[in-house]
Amino acid sequence: MIPEELFDGSHFEYPDGLVARLRSKALHGRPHSQRHQDDADVRRGPFKIYLPAVTEGPEATPGVEAPESPRGSETVLLVEDDPQVRQVVRWVLDNNGYRVLEAAGPGDALDLATRHTAPIHLLLTDVVMPQMSGRVLADLLIPERPGMAVLFMSGYTTAAVVQHGVLDPGIAYLQKPFTPDALARAVRRALDRTLSPSPS
Repeated sequence: MIPEELFDGSHFEYPDGLVARLRSKALHGRPHSQRHQDDADVRRGPFKIYLPAVTEGPEATPGVEAPESPRGSETVLLVEDDPQVRQVVRWVLDNNGYRVLEAAGPGDALDLATRHTAPIHLLLTDVVMPQMSGRVLADLLIPERPGMAVLFMSGYTTAAVVQHGVLDPGIAYLQKPFTPDALARAVRRALDRTLSPSPS
């Protein structure tokens, strides 16, 4: 039996919807005959709920903190034909300190790169897009900007990406979907790899 004092109507009042949900959880899995008796008790009025007193939150592990996403201040040319994906990626980059040049496709990217006279440190591009692939776009831009890093991203299968030559050794690639932290770390790795001096 569910204790009758649980349904004592002399205490707190609760909305009907909440009562129904709590009653359903309390009676779930009980024998049919027992549910009839419990339903009769519920109709006697609102009930009170006893919760343990908590004075402090959970203790944090000393010396352990959640790692922060790496940040930067470099200029990133973002090329993504899906507007929703482009918006999310732009938001992540903005929030991690980067300056973003946003292009909806390869044509826009080529135009932006021509008009932007300052350095572009990273080309962050989708692989499969209208007009041309991200790999072809990179091949067109790199001769004009030899110090620019490249990071490819795609939601296509590995087989489809391989056809575009993006999984060749030494090429930075990020598989969609990805978390904001994974994106921030991939961007930082691509930039640091390009900026680090080659061993002699």
